[in-house]
Amino acid sequence: MRLREEREADLRLRETAGEEIEPAERRAVEAIRPPSLKTVATRVKRFGPLEQAFRSQGPDWLLRNQLVTGMGLQVERAGQIVVIDEYDADLMSIVPFDFLVHWLGPDRVAALEITGDAPFRVILSVMIDAFTGCILGLQIGLSADQDLARRTFMMAMMDKTRIAAACGAEGAWDKFLRPEKVLHDSGNAYIAGETERMCAQLRMDKIAAPKAKAFIRGLMERIFRTVHEKLLARIPGRTFSNPVKRGEYDSEAEAVLTIDDLIQVLIVWIVDIYHNSPNLGRDGLTPADLWRHEMAVGMGCRPVPGLRVMTHVFGTTLTRRAQGTGIRIMHANYSSEEFARVLLRSPTRAFRVRWWEENMSEAQVEVKPRVWMPLEVMDPRARGLSVDEWMLVLKRAHVARDPEAAAIRRRAGEQIDDQIEDRIAMRRKVRRKTMTEERLLQAEERALRYFRTPTTELTSAETHGLYGAPVGIDHDEDGVVRETPVAAPVLEPVRKTPASATLRGRRPKSRVIPGTME
Repeated sequence: MRLREEREADLRLRETAGEEIEPAERRAVEAIRPPSLKTVATRVKRFGPLEQAFRSQGPDWLLRNQLVTGMGLQVERAGQIVVIDEYDADLMSIVPFDFLVHWLGPDRVAALEITGDAPFRVILSVMIDAFTGCILGLQIGLSADQDLARRTFMMAMMDKTRIAAACGAEGAWDKFLRPEKVLHDSGNAYIAGETERMCAQLRMDKIAAPKAKAFIRGLMERIFRTVHEKLLARIPGRTFSNPVKRGEYDSEAEAVLTIDDLIQVLIVWIVDIYHNSPNLGRDGLTPADLWRHEMAVGMGCRPVPGLRVMTHVFGTTLTRRAQGTGIRIMHANYSSEEFARVLLRSPTRAFRVRWWEENMSEAQVEVKPRVWMPLEVMDPRARGLSVDEWMLVLKRAHVARDPEAAAIRRRAGEQIDDQIEDRIAMRRKVRRKTMTEERLLQAEERALRYFRTPTTELTSAETHGLYGAPVGIDHDEDGVVRETPVAAPVLEPVRKTPASATLRGRRPKSRVIPGTME
């Protein structure tokens, strides 16, 4: 009804202005009838909730909260899609003080008044393969930052069998690959420029799921729930989702596992229990069975990058000055024949170096802008070792050491210091002359001989020696000025010209005296 009134008012305005109205247009306005109550109720019931949400929250909110997943996540091979996310472990762990300083920084540790080991709730960063369900990477920290995400990416492309063996696991943690696509929750650590650059260098695509919508990443959420229910809930020091469930339970006081114990327990559980547990969502197969089948008779996966690419992507940028033996990093020399030719032209130049602490076999040096040259380690013992393993090699724990060596060095140093002090005291007491006021004033003048101002600067007309002192002044062994009179020039006797030379008309010889005009 309101629409008809508006159209009729518009027609009257146009007629008043002198415009001619067509009969068909006038009949169309008269044909407008208000909808029935049934029609209005049907439309409100059909579009009312959606239109209200659209107008009140906007299209972005509607997309985030009403996203229809359809068939869900579809994968056909290992490494096609991997999921990465963080999880606040529902467990209090005792973190050593050194770890707290490393993770939080000395300023924040001092602000929190932490002076020793303290219980904390750590964050787990996990990367899982969507096809096989195998866990590819696991890192622990106190904050979900870019470094935690970077270390998780790096671990997913490394063989972790030695880590599992060191923790006491019976199986092998040989699940590693280069993902094709990475699904994340649009966290700050995953949309940062550093992460974008890393994925571009590794030729990996990123899929950003809506933030804070866990149902889209159900695979990862089920993993976190399994870790909590099957493992962490049985350990003293667990936390709860709300204060009602926690009651009077003191999680910090009940904490018994250190951060090292938690890492060991998690790795053993992943390798020996989770990877060997059947899953109904995968037709009753275990993640390890699917991985072995995929690697043996399946489509396989993308190979991990080589050492050179891993060093360039995950390495640390350093600045080192080259020497004759190459570039030295962590007590190991790196060089090559091509780099030796570069050193011939610039032997003392400082270079930018990319060095990876997980494998010391190779480093890269920037010889020109954006031109990197590979260098190999010169010590064969460091090939294939991480920096922690290399430090153990340098310690040489198998070599027997003299327990008295430190005491012997200390006593020898004290003996040398005492002897030097005795000789200094003897010289000052026996050989040194008595200090008088005149000698003291002369020593002060000599100490200030280099001090000058614009008004006291020496001019070229003044005659001074090499060290700024007047010519003819000497110093004794104690640095005191001793004046030495300048000897007068000795004149040579004038020779008489023979008479015979005068008579013969010869020109008499004249001798030039150095330093004179004669």
